[in-house]
Amino acid sequence: MHALGGGSPVEMGKWISAADSVVWSWYAGLEGGRALAEVLFGEVNPSGKLPETFYKRHTDCSAHALGEFPGGAKVQYREGVFVGYRYNDAFHVEPQFCFGHGLSYTQFRYSDPAVQKTESGMTVSCVVENTGSMAGKETVQVYFAPKHRKDDEPVQQLAGFEKISLEPGEKKKTEIRTAACGPDMEIRIAASSRDIRLVVDADL
Repeated sequence: MHALGGGSPVEMGKWISAADSVVWSWYAGLEGGRALAEVLFGEVNPSGKLPETFYKRHTDCSAHALGEFPGGAKVQYREGVFVGYRYNDAFHVEPQFCFGHGLSYTQFRYSDPAVQKTESGMTVSCVVENTGSMAGKETVQVYFAPKHRKDDEPVQQLAGFEKISLEPGEKKKTEIRTAACGPDMEIRIAASSRDIRLVVDADL
């Protein structure tokens, strides 16, 4: 077991294979120790998702691979849209932990995807069921993915998300408001950027 606190990703390659589990607690503040203990002893279900990509090596980050970090007196921004998971997806770089990743003491099943157009954009919905024996929260993520991607486009891009709380055996319909997208798009409903659960065509 490795419990880590920090404000940004670190390289774990030298030791992660020897760890049974890793808990990342960020900077949790005054009650962080109590919160971490409650998670470790199973009193509270860990329900966080990573808001950034954890790379296997710092050189896997697009700031190094495509950019000029750390650079000199002047640094040019060369990454464009290929930052974080968008770089990993487009350039086939396997992360240590992907954007949106997070484990839980329970499991969630996704079903019944639907898309409804609105005056201001779209509403993407699905039903999420807690199939385990412990209450927990799940962050449902929606990504737009072009069916015929151009070289300067991401493979997919986060369009919205919603966090819901579910008791054991409970089902809920979650609705995520997004901007409108073109008909040549695939709408992906996911538990993380690398865990796509449902796919819907935007032109349906």
